[in-house]
Amino acid sequence: MEVDEPKELPVAEDSTQNRLIHNRLQQLEEMLSASNEERRQSRNFQSTIPIPEGNKEFKDSQACTVGWDYTERESWTGTAKMYLQLNGILMYQAEPPKMKIFILSGIADSVRSAMVRQLESLGASVSDLSNYDPSSTHLLCPKPARNEKTLSCMAAGKWILHTSYLDKSLEAGHFLNEEEYEFGNPKSAGKFPIEFDKDTESRMKSMHWWRKEVARRGYGAFNDMRAIVVAQKRDPIIRCIEAGGGVVIDVSPPFDDTVYATHCLLEQRIVRDYADYIPLAQQGIYLLNTVYISDYLYNPHRDIRECILPYFAKYYSRS
Repeated sequence: MEVDEPKELPVAEDSTQNRLIHNRLQQLEEMLSASNEERRQSRNFQSTIPIPEGNKEFKDSQACTVGWDYTERESWTGTAKMYLQLNGILMYQAEPPKMKIFILSGIADSVRSAMVRQLESLGASVSDLSNYDPSSTHLLCPKPARNEKTLSCMAAGKWILHTSYLDKSLEAGHFLNEEEYEFGNPKSAGKFPIEFDKDTESRMKSMHWWRKEVARRGYGAFNDMRAIVVAQKRDPIIRCIEAGGGVVIDVSPPFDDTVYATHCLLEQRIVRDYADYIPLAQQGIYLLNTVYISDYLYNPHRDIRECILPYFAKYYSRS
């Protein structure tokens, strides 16, 4: 059976044809706009990305409601492209290249200014925030750390690269493939010098895994979280949760009414009376130590009930 070849976009010969093409493009724009709110509602996918060593595979879902038949493909450069069939004409839309916006972490002040100039000379920009920047695309650091910037980038699925990425890109005169300089990526094995133990190696693998997993899901690590944060330094925890798509709500004892939350993160040393939080446990809200945020990012398969603060364990069924 012969298959019709896709038709090329015709060259306009008169004003009538111009108007026809214009109308079809306008219809396409309206369809794209109207479907933005619908694309997270239906079919499920299961991850086939290997989980970091020491972790079991776990299932998640990614909703995608489609208003038309579409196919997403990867170009040789990795730029996502979408092909839409509209009234017999093959329409083609490519995402414009995204500017690289770097966060620097663990960089000495004496070399930071030079690195900023070098990154800018290659066409990137560098965040001047001292904490995590939601607009960033890459984190550059000499070694993996358990700080706000690293955890937030993991939760958001962003690139976390060794500083040698900049050195080699400068030599080449353009930015290179990130995968060969990404912490935990099998393609980066032996590509840059770093001393690490088994724990560091496991954390590096988690960094790579979350970038792949967030891209697969289409949303961050904390997408389903509505958290109460009780801590002396709340802001870094809040930024990390929000980086992963979660929401932090501001409520405090007494909890006389229903609280619409999923997690309550407590810094134990500043909690005066654990009994104040029993109503949350009775509602099924998970009462956890604030370190749960980093523990989850490094071990996402772990049963959350194993992380419940002992004082509240009796309120949760093990069935």
